Amino acid sequence: MAGQLQRSHGGEAPPLAALRRFFPAAGEGSPRAVVPCLVAFSGGPDSMALLAVARLLSGELGLRVGACWVDHGIRPEAELAAEREFVLEACARLGVPLDLRELPRGSVLAAAGSRGVEDAARRARYRALEAARAEGGWELILTAHTSDDVLETMVMRVFSGSGAAGLRGIPERSGRVGRPFLRVRKSELLDWLASAGMGYRLDSTNESGQYLRNRVRRELLPVMESVFPGWRTALEALSVKSADDEEALSAAAGELAASGGIPIPAFTAAPAAVRERALFLLADAVAGGDGGERIPWRLVRQAASCPPEPGRARILASGAGLRFLSDGARILVRAEPESGPPAGRASGFSFAVSGPGTYRIATDSSLEVYYGDDGLRLDAFSWPLVLRSRLPGDSIAGAGGGKRVDDLLKELGIPPGERDSVPVAEDRDGLVAVLGSLHGKRDIYRRNDGIKGVLAPGYLSMKRKGLDRDYAVRR
Repeated sequence: MAGQLQRSHGGEAPPLAALRRFFPAAGEGSPRAVVPCLVAFSGGPDSMALLAVARLLSGELGLRVGACWVDHGIRPEAELAAEREFVLEACARLGVPLDLRELPRGSVLAAAGSRGVEDAARRARYRALEAARAEGGWELILTAHTSDDVLETMVMRVFSGSGAAGLRGIPERSGRVGRPFLRVRKSELLDWLASAGMGYRLDSTNESGQYLRNRVRRELLPVMESVFPGWRTALEALSVKSADDEEALSAAAGELAASGGIPIPAFTAAPAAVRERALFLLADAVAGGDGGERIPWRLVRQAASCPPEPGRARILASGAGLRFLSDGARILVRAEPESGPPAGRASGFSFAVSGPGTYRIATDSSLEVYYGDDGLRLDAFSWPLVLRSRLPGDSIAGAGGGKRVDDLLKELGIPPGERDSVPVAEDRDGLVAVLGSLHGKRDIYRRNDGIKGVLAPGYLSMKRKGLDRDYAVRR
């Protein structure tokens, strides 16, 4: 029977070939070290095949096999009870120790937030699996992701605007997690289970239209198959190309951010893709990389696009609990201070403007920038224009020399508690304007003798909506 299970149509069965490739044989005459492996086991067809194959080849490959079942607490209790019974029976039949992990009912739904139930369930599942691995002394967690999962993930990432890192697909190894079936199709696992006479359970959530992956699988992929019959091969090639690109770009970014801060000359000389990745590395180090809220790409893009200058401190961008800044010598990322200003007041915002558009400051305020009949003369500054909150020591050129922004705001009659919400405009030559009009006061412009008596080619106007608060990101 074992020999029959290892062959498929005259050749080696795909799931067994995949596991043998994942755990290559020891050198001739060398003893094989035992690898304690914990299989993430749901009782579904993919994980059923993985557990059975791992157990079948455990002696040959030197594996010590265990299983862990995680109850997310989001399916009907009757279905979960039946699945639990199936999992217990299957592990007993295969002679595999089983670790049962039950999450508090409703905890996944409560943690879903803006990222959705699927993401919350995935994060909770991996936390439970890692706890079981560490407590049980297992070396590796094995999951049964297939090539179908890889392609579905890539399709979702394409339509969510992912870059090369996301288009690599699902990694075969990441930390303590291994995925030996990434080159095996789900249909091949079903064929092998049928030949082995093994049953499995079906998860009702896989049929629900509530979850994005299910809608992609059931609605989008059939259309792609009809229009682009070779889409699977094309996406597999895209995955390889993206992995190559990301490897090179990430290595360059790692060198740039190696010291925990990026020297300004190296930062400005690096390509945008390297600058952005380096900023993500710095931001991840500050945020702790705990898998919580994602760092918005647009926020990092703004920071990477702001032109820092040696010797000048400035906030490049701020948001998501982070502040991207230049201290005059290096680019740094810091956590936003926990004690912020009262609600309705801005603090530490900064964003680059390269043309008209609407820019969001926190969740309840926006700044509309457009070509109008008055405002900032288009020949009085150079692009890109940075709109930001004031910084200590800011000054703007006036008739009698430099004038401190703090003194100007006081003269305009803006209360101390509101001064952080008054934007200042800055180009490569310094401050261009103090935009008091956004608070019902007058604007103060940089002295520019070169445009006196010259007809203005046009004006850049701005209109604020809502209340300024913590940060700014481009919509």
